[in-house]
Formats: sequence, C-alpha cells, structure tokens
Amino acid sequence: MGAYLQVKAAGYTLLVHSEEIRDVMTNQREDSVAGCPGHRLWRGQTLPIIDLPEALGGGVGSRPMALVLDAADHGTFILDVDDAGPMLRLEDTAFRPLPPLPSALARAFDGLLVTDDRRAGLLRVRRGAVSALVSAVPTE
Repeated sequence: MGAYLQVKAAGYTLLVHSEEIRDVMTNQREDSVAGCPGHRLWRGQTLPIIDLPEALGGGVGSRPMALVLDAADHGTFILDVDDAGPMLRLEDTAFRPLPPLPSALARAFDGLLVTDDRRAGLLRVRRGAVSALVSAVPTE
C-alpha cells in the first residue's frame, strides 16, 4: 500500500509518491526572491522552481499550487502545479504495466492506474524521476 498525491498540470493528472513530498502550499507573491528568477523562498531556504504545467505544454501562467519535493535526482525544489489533491492510498496491485512509451517518458513513470470501468487512468510518477519527466517533454 502506498500513498500518492493526485496532481494536475496542463490537463494531465499524475500521481506523486507522498514520501517525496515535504510540503503542499498555495503560491504567494511574497515568496519570490528578488534578483533570483526561477527561485522561491520556502522556510527560509531559496529553492529552484520547476513549472510542471509549462513543461507539459500548458503555457506560461501563474500556478495556484506548489509542492516542495525531495527527489533523489534533483534535490529539494518547488514544483508548481495547477492543482493538488486528494491524497490516495492505493495497493500496488491497482497499477498496471505501462503501455509502450518513448524511452524518456518510460523512465519518468512506473505504473498506470486503471479505473473500475477498465479505462486507463492516472500515470504514477516513478520515485525520484521528476527531472526525467520534465526533460522528457520535447521543447520547441
């Protein structure tokens, strides 16, 4: 059994392991760091920001929610998202193997949640693979 936070970004809904999440918060303008774009303050620390909706093709914009993540591949950082919640507790047996995906995307995910009506549901982000997810998205 694992706990996952459901996260929305650019029309996608993903599951992030709760063990990597240090905080879930609303974004506040006063948290920005003057003279240090792409960073925000969190509990007195200056952390880099990854805008997940922008990386997934959702365009530039303000993001109402953010996660503070500790990921093995990226250290501690802020992940801006469109929405976060609810937290789900799921058995590993609820996930199915991934369909064929480009190798960069396959490294970012490790399971597919299938709904009760047998439709494909949510992709589970592999532990420590947030930077793989962001770098897997082609840029123009």
